[in-house]
Amino acid sequence: MVKTDSCGCVVQRKYASDYLARRLYALNEKGFSLVKRVEIGDGRWFEVYKRGNDYRYKSSECPLVVITLEALLEAKEDGTLNKSNWREVLRGVKGLQINEVIERIGSSLSEVLS
Repeated sequence: MVKTDSCGCVVQRKYASDYLARRLYALNEKGFSLVKRVEIGDGRWFEVYKRGNDYRYKSSECPLVVITLEALLEAKEDGTLNKSNWREVLRGVKGLQINEVIERIGSSLSEVLS
């Protein structure tokens, strides 16, 4: 599926920095309902919102949180994410080192989306 940003430019994201520069799933529209707020610790958090089959998020400005949420929500929209393969999805993001924080975000988000 071809992704476009708010101005219609085609977006291809494969590096971790690409997910920070172009945030396609950050909540900036009305009509979404809060599904769940997740506290990760150390001041990091995220909220998942849903409208129909579309998901969006609000989060702390931690780069690890943003990159992880963007990558996993993109995979969810593409139909390639399930509850057990979120680690493989994140391993496909070049320049992203999976650590304890990312593990917590990934497992929490996969539970929320399932």
